Amino acid sequence: MNGAMLVHDELLDHYKFPRHRGVIENPHFSAALVNQSCGDRISVAGRIVDGRVIACGFQGEGCVLSQAAASMLMEHLHGLSVSKIATINAQYMQERIGVAVGPTRLRCVLLALEALRIALPSLS
Repeated sequence: MNGAMLVHDELLDHYKFPRHRGVIENPHFSAALVNQSCGDRISVAGRIVDGRVIACGFQGEGCVLSQAAASMLMEHLHGLSVSKIATINAQYMQERIGVAVGPTRLRCVLLALEALRIALPSLS
């Protein structure tokens, strides 16, 4: 199996079996965004204790890229310090999904990260 197939399989796995999908009770941060170009929706939320994410989750609907990227981001966030979260950028997300996308699809990939930046304004 080649690398492209593995990346494709990982995206589909995160889409079909998302990690950290669900509601976070009494969140310390939360935000929601809609991709106006396609209608994808993502909301992110989490709890922070001693500067680290102890719980995080997302809810949403949309394409494989937006939902899989949200799942991948939430999986990565769990346990991270707020200072480390500040280093997550568009390049990280593009590398994480492992698929080259154009500008329109890039918005899908970055939707959860943009919501996270709204939820944690100190990261911007």
